[in-house]
Amino acid sequence: MSKAKFKKKIFIIISLFIALMAIVFGINRYNEIQSYNELINAGNKYMDSGKYDEAIALYKQCLNYKQDSNIKDSINFAKSLKQNKIKNSNNSSNNKQNDNSNTNNKSDGKYASNINENNSEKQISYIFYKNERYGFSIEYPDILKIKLESSENGDGISLENSDNSAKFTVYGSNNVSNDTPMSIYNDLIKEHPNASYKKKVDNEVVFSWVHGDKIIYKDIVVGEGSKNTFTIEYPKDKKYYYNSVVSHLYSSFKTPDIAQSY
Repeated sequence: MSKAKFKKKIFIIISLFIALMAIVFGINRYNEIQSYNELINAGNKYMDSGKYDEAIALYKQCLNYKQDSNIKDSINFAKSLKQNKIKNSNNSSNNKQNDNSNTNNKSDGKYASNINENNSEKQISYIFYKNERYGFSIEYPDILKIKLESSENGDGISLENSDNSAKFTVYGSNNVSNDTPMSIYNDLIKEHPNASYKKKVDNEVVFSWVHGDKIIYKDIVVGEGSKNTFTIEYPKDKKYYYNSVVSHLYSSFKTPDIAQSY
């Protein structure tokens, strides 16, 4: 065999080896991505069904593939929802012992929940609000006391706290553009591709993203006739303080009348 043919043969063998390694790497990478996405999807399903321990366990497995800050935020959010669920359960048990139900609490207008900020306990009362025009209701924290604007058509309220660092808006609107949960989800994906939390379940779309030094959380419930939306924004350095607030807003948001327009 001539020297030139030998070199050519070696070159072909090396090229085939490199191609084979690239294929193997590509397959492994594809499998990793598939496993990663399956863990996220399964974790999100557990979140939607209120199984927060299972969701946290799967999100933590995701970190073995990638140290993603979005996954870490999802873990913290799941932990806050779990804590809020335990508190609500404890409150419910205490209320039963005192012959008081959650329905009575809502009719009274507020009830208390303890959350932690900078390692000190601070009590927050939640105020029950129902919109007479669109029929939705929600319980918002009494730290949001200052009205930003008055709604002339009665579609909702807009509030902020005393130092203007947190703002909250909840409102209804007629679905004149025939939006669907999927169309709204896709629009929010385009607007906020780096959203730290996003999900679509049935007729509800939930997104959370960072804008400057603020975290913004939006929940939209979509019906054929109307849509109900709440948004809260708050400082990033207070996210652990507001996690419980967000989970309470989410769990108390009731939207029974979205089939109709108003």
